[in-house]
Amino acid sequence: MKIRDLEKGKNIIVYDLGKSEHSEGMTIVGRVIELEYNEDGKNTATIQSVPFQRYTVTDDNYFDYWKDYIESKTERLSENGITVDKKHFDNIDEEHFHHKARVEAMHNAIEETRGYVNEYLSNDVQQRKRKDMVNSPSHYNRGKIEAIVIIEQIASAYPIKVALSIGNTVKYLIRAPFKNGVEDLKKAQWYLNRAIDNWDVK
Repeated sequence: MKIRDLEKGKNIIVYDLGKSEHSEGMTIVGRVIELEYNEDGKNTATIQSVPFQRYTVTDDNYFDYWKDYIESKTERLSENGITVDKKHFDNIDEEHFHHKARVEAMHNAIEETRGYVNEYLSNDVQQRKRKDMVNSPSHYNRGKIEAIVIIEQIASAYPIKVALSIGNTVKYLIRAPFKNGVEDLKKAQWYLNRAIDNWDVK
């Protein structure tokens, strides 16, 4: 590819920017912002990379359009049996790809942080579950009103000597379908019988 083949505004990847006898140069991705055609054949392109670094590319450099580079990589992956849909690469901000090492490092840091956060949240969820089993167990919470409120309302209307038994009756009736089923219904029946037996006791 030559400078005359480039279009302004397109992204390119330069594989050997700054190449010399002592260095292989560096790989840079940038957007073509200027094209200069000289009569002596020494054409140049100025590319802008992130963060706003400008580089001069000549016909002596080895470069491709970024999109072609990505497509060649996805085709190579496909040939090796890994299916990669090229359309996923169409929306990538191409200017940022020369920061691949930074992106990978950030990705690794994010994944590590995500691990810590998930571990913390997992522990936090366990603590909340333990606390909820004391303060607000799920088998006593149906609808908008907690069971304890209903139990207190109903039991407070009864004489003190049977209020506890009535409260327990209501408690077991409320939780039966969500916890122990028939066993809770039998407990409710036992407490109701106790309330009946103690109703007239002086």
